[in-house]
Amino acid sequence: YNKITDLNQEIKIDLKKIKLVLDPLNFNFNIKTLGPKIKSRNQEIELESIKTQVSLYSIIKRDFSVKKIEISTKSLEVKKVISFIRSINRSSKLLILETFIKKGYLIADIKLEFDENGNIKNNYIVDGFVKDGKINLFEKHKLEKINFIFNLENNKTFIEDLRFKYNE
Repeated sequence: YNKITDLNQEIKIDLKKIKLVLDPLNFNFNIKTLGPKIKSRNQEIELESIKTQVSLYSIIKRDFSVKKIEISTKSLEVKKVISFIRSINRSSKLLILETFIKKGYLIADIKLEFDENGNIKNNYIVDGFVKDGKINLFEKHKLEKINFIFNLENNKTFIEDLRFKYNE
């Protein structure tokens, strides 16, 4: 939690019940929480779960660090996700994207690994799908009923089963 607030003081995490399970064969604790919320300014994202492992060795050394984390989202409004990201990263590209997107829902599973300094490595994986999306580009071009499966890996984006309706 402290690493996250070091990156951005605006980010707050509301954790529900946390479950710790000892894995003595691998010298790890498996940690899982259900229903956490991530908040930034006046934006909030509800997650399904956050899972991680912490080695007993790192606890003994007082080097309590998370090497990997898995995050599963609930069904989220795409526009709300973009607003949340904009509350952290004030990019004009995100503002334009938020303006064009009118509707849609997103579910994703995110796998992150961290280096020894707590920075996210470039080997992240994000799998998920978008359902019932709607984009209006200057009222002349309307994409509706946008549905697709996506996979993001190392700045590469793969899209499968893309379906949409263009201008009726």
